[in-house]
Amino acid sequence: MKEAAKDAVARAAFRPEAPWSPVGSDLVSRRARATGRIPMSLDLLGPPPALGPASLSFIAAPFWALIASPPVEAALALLELVTLPSVAEAVLAMAPPWLPLVAFAAVLSTPLVARTNDKTWAWANIDIRERLCCFVKVFLQSHDPVPWLRTRADWLGEALRGLCDRLVTAFVEDSFGDTLVAKALWAFAAPDMPTECREACWGMQDTAVLVLLSRSLPAQLSEELVWPLATYLSPHEEKETMAHAAATLNLAADGALNRGPSSSPSWPVQLLRHHLAQEHGQPSPLLQQQQQQVCCRPGSLDELE
Repeated sequence: MKEAAKDAVARAAFRPEAPWSPVGSDLVSRRARATGRIPMSLDLLGPPPALGPASLSFIAAPFWALIASPPVEAALALLELVTLPSVAEAVLAMAPPWLPLVAFAAVLSTPLVARTNDKTWAWANIDIRERLCCFVKVFLQSHDPVPWLRTRADWLGEALRGLCDRLVTAFVEDSFGDTLVAKALWAFAAPDMPTECREACWGMQDTAVLVLLSRSLPAQLSEELVWPLATYLSPHEEKETMAHAAATLNLAADGALNRGPSSSPSWPVQLLRHHLAQEHGQPSPLLQQQQQQVCCRPGSLDELE
């Protein structure tokens, strides 16, 4: 384990309330923590002495360290650590199933601190971006979130709503449509996510979000999504949301494209057409397309069942 990873795990395990930064009690500091944007002018705390038992399990500590806005070097070392096959196997067996998503969304939606005390974004760092893509493959793409989403506690729902809000801001205002941030944000469009998250992704709060997501998420392979494809296919109960999204993306009420077929439709368009077809009792164009590709992609039908 690299020294930066050791330091980060120790900080998160022994001082989870503030692994790196002092916790101020003034109004500005509280607001900053609530939005995930800790003031960068604060001096970083030194590593904690290992006195007594850890406050946080060492299995969860790397994820919590990622959530707590680590320095760039620590973020990269932590991602390299948790994506090692032996470490990933232990983490998947012991850590709460929602923790990888929270860590992934947090590290993408909050600036990291570089050695120069400047802000940098995880999605803008080539090395961290590569490890985040590996993180998705190891912890998210092959794991169905529906069981824990449907049994989530109220506090976790609030945390998901907050992360979604931060991702929307990072996606639209900071990354200007970055594909990795789009992928993370679209994870919150799954039908079992909190209603506010789904509405944000489907453009109910700002149509520009859905338009930009549609430009950033071309539908080529299901491996481009954070979750297994079946996660996004559950029936959608919000007819108003689907109708609004259809108008935004220029789809007819039955899911047909109003301006002719598209050679490369986006994932929002593909999934919207699926939900609209379900609503009208028609065959899903997306499922039909997946079935046609089964000869080239063995196992895709199993994904959709």
